[in-house]
Amino acid sequence: MRKKRLRLLMLVTIVLLISIGFAVLTSNLSINGLFNFTPNTWNIYLDNIVVDETSTTTGTPSISEDKDTITFSASLNKPGDYYSFNVDIVNDSTIDAMLGNITIEGITSEYSDYLSCLVTYSNGTQANQNDILYKTARVTFNVKLLYKDITIEQIPESILNPTISVTINY
Repeated sequence: MRKKRLRLLMLVTIVLLISIGFAVLTSNLSINGLFNFTPNTWNIYLDNIVVDETSTTTGTPSISEDKDTITFSASLNKPGDYYSFNVDIVNDSTIDAMLGNITIEGITSEYSDYLSCLVTYSNGTQANQNDILYKTARVTFNVKLLYKDITIEQIPESILNPTISVTINY
């Protein structure tokens, strides 16, 4: 009886192994289809500068040739004076972008006690690192150079006339 069971178990095992081996050797998987690959594009740039008409100084900011930096000059005479403009950032890409940092150059130690430069969204909310600019979207930033409120004793003898550049990195 025991020998019969052992023979039966061996026979079942052999048949099972032969079946699996046959399936492995004769299986053929065919996948047919067409694949189109379209590369992603990256094109984020500054566009459409509109100067705030209530600014206390006039001038037109310029966008760099590579369209990622704005440069402007402003003459500010007294505390409370400011120069402000809006600029659009366009994501003409096939992928979303994330705000890296905003670099402001030109407020040297000579000017840092008197001036501040703020870059916000046009609605006044703060721009934060990692904010998303969705593909094919356009957002408007406001850039404002402000003569800080200081005491009469702190006012410098000369008019403040810096040249500022703002780079918004995505």
